[in-house]
Amino acid sequence: MRLKTLLLTSLSAGFLLAACAGADGASGVEVTTREMKFTPSKLQTTEGERTFTVRNRGDIAHTFSLNELGREVTVQPGKTKTLTLNLTPGTYTYVCRILDHEGLGMRGTLRVRAT
Repeated sequence: MRLKTLLLTSLSAGFLLAACAGADGASGVEVTTREMKFTPSKLQTTEGERTFTVRNRGDIAHTFSLNELGREVTVQPGKTKTLTLNLTPGTYTYVCRILDHEGLGMRGTLRVRAT
């Protein structure tokens, strides 16, 4: 029972760190894609250069597209890609632009705060 509790606590901490990636000024932000969803769907970070690591855990290709910034990566199933951006404060939407994935719920919000 103690091992199970330790494992669940570790997993919960990992998900919390992923959801708050970059919130402490760290330069890396991680996002996972699966069919019709991003995890996490809400990201926070501070301004400056940030590298997004996008992992596709799904069975089909997905994009991680920040339309307002004119940048995106396409990630094939089982693959990982990175995208480095110099972010300014604001709120941005990220979507998958393949077919109607965005319309089916594959979108999220990136909030960038001033340092």
